[in-house]
Amino acid sequence: MDLFLEIVGWSAMGMILIGYFLISTNKVDSRNITYQLLNLVGSILFVIYLSIKEAWASVGLNAAWAIIALFSLWAIFTKKKKEDFGNNSDKS
Repeated sequence: MDLFLEIVGWSAMGMILIGYFLISTNKVDSRNITYQLLNLVGSILFVIYLSIKEAWASVGLNAAWAIIALFSLWAIFTKKKKEDFGNNSDKS
């Protein structure tokens, strides 16, 4: 169990760092689905890992990070749906 838990923690860190690298090097912007998914999955994995470690302040930070990523993904998909709807209505 300890090895599995450490893999979860390291995977979470890796996902968030990859996302940060991508945005810091202008490979993606904040509206990129991959970037937001890396943040969401990484932060959820950190919430699990840190809850077991009882690091509550970090659990709170990562829970907030996950909520922000969810909100951002919702905004991205809502905008895409509106754009798709606008493009489809122009064809008729």
